[in-house]
Amino acid sequence: MRFGCRLFILLSACAFSASARDHFLTIGGGGSPRNNQISLERNVLFFQRALTDCGIRDPHHDIFFACGNDPAARDLQFIPQNVEPPRVNLLLAKVFGSDNELWQNYRPHELKNLQGPANRASVSQWFDTAGKRIADGDRLFIYFTGHGSGGQRNQPRNTTMDLWLDGGMPVREFAGLLDKLNPRVQVVLVMVQCHSGGFADVIFKGGIVGPELASAP
Repeated sequence: MRFGCRLFILLSACAFSASARDHFLTIGGGGSPRNNQISLERNVLFFQRALTDCGIRDPHHDIFFACGNDPAARDLQFIPQNVEPPRVNLLLAKVFGSDNELWQNYRPHELKNLQGPANRASVSQWFDTAGKRIADGDRLFIYFTGHGSGGQRNQPRNTTMDLWLDGGMPVREFAGLLDKLNPRVQVVLVMVQCHSGGFADVIFKGGIVGPELASAP
């Protein structure tokens, strides 16, 4: 059994009604081309393959990634194999004493049939439309693969996930999006970014640690 399948089975272990349906929401990419590595694209492809390997056919899977469906946008950073930078670039790097990003290049991502870019407007609209249509007892798997940052000094647990050219979405803002779901929808988060631990706080009302939990079935 492949690792992806084992991971998915682990996440799917909790019992649910036989009539319930699973829905998948993937949000991926960095905050800009310079912070959108090829590994993030590969993570999305891996997750798609893991669903197939686990026998999930035609899943309800909406994907938002980087700039969205623009085929001309070079939004993905990669390092070409066996390709040297132009000699003038090497010389200039020596003159200025910096070779940062000298070997890096950019190309359009290869993901198809995306719902749109991974920005605040697109993700928020999804929760206002598709998210609200998820029925009682169904499950929603949210997979984020990108980058994140720590919270402010006075709110260290309110960490963020980077959105495309749109800054970071903090835990408390994301908790507000989850509140738009039917309270009887079961939600599983898979957060693959730095400072992702802060997003565990969405179990509390408003994403603020305290005695009151978020709405739950």
